[in-house]
Amino acid sequence: MPANPTSPPTPTPPPANEPPPACQTSTGIIGIGFLYEIYARPQGSTEPWRYLGSTCFADQVPGATPTVSLAQIINAFHLTPWATATVSTQPEGNTTLVGLPTYARITWSTSGYEPGEIDTLDPATMLGLTVQIRPRVDHYTYVFGDGTTFGPTHSDGGVWPTGDVTHAYPTPGAYQARVDTTFTGDFRINGGPWTQIPDTVTVTGPTTTITVHTAKPVLVH
Repeated sequence: MPANPTSPPTPTPPPANEPPPACQTSTGIIGIGFLYEIYARPQGSTEPWRYLGSTCFADQVPGATPTVSLAQIINAFHLTPWATATVSTQPEGNTTLVGLPTYARITWSTSGYEPGEIDTLDPATMLGLTVQIRPRVDHYTYVFGDGTTFGPTHSDGGVWPTGDVTHAYPTPGAYQARVDTTFTGDFRINGGPWTQIPDTVTVTGPTTTITVHTAKPVLVH
């Protein structure tokens, strides 16, 4: 019996040397929901269906009901009111000595969204859907103010003896240190599964003045 001319053909599997289409790939670009295989032919025609490709994004399917696009979500991600990371040091008081290993650590501002907190977007800007964004840290870059940096790193620093972000200033002076945070994140729609956002945003942190002194040995009788 001939195939139903009104139905698209069964998709042909990809060649053995190509990965099968999927809504999650090693590149981190992940779609929402089902994988759509798209075929087309002129209306009323009996010619063979023509395969156009596949997509993980429902808004790319011809004739689909409008939904939030990945571009909208990435744009909202860039507009997130981020928390900022401030660097503080040990010895305490952000004062240290020339050549002394100085330990750096991060504290977050009380305003804005820090890693793990959830930003729920205004449904009026998202076609009435509940879209949530959850920031994550991609990496930090510590800027010590004397022309040197440390990073990219996943470490938020610490204090002696376990802290793993240290710097020894070679000369005395006042240095403006900071930490720049590169965020990535996840999103979900209407309480669905979390999906990685294929983009990053770098937020420059406020500066902290580190005062470096020179110590001189003194003999005491």
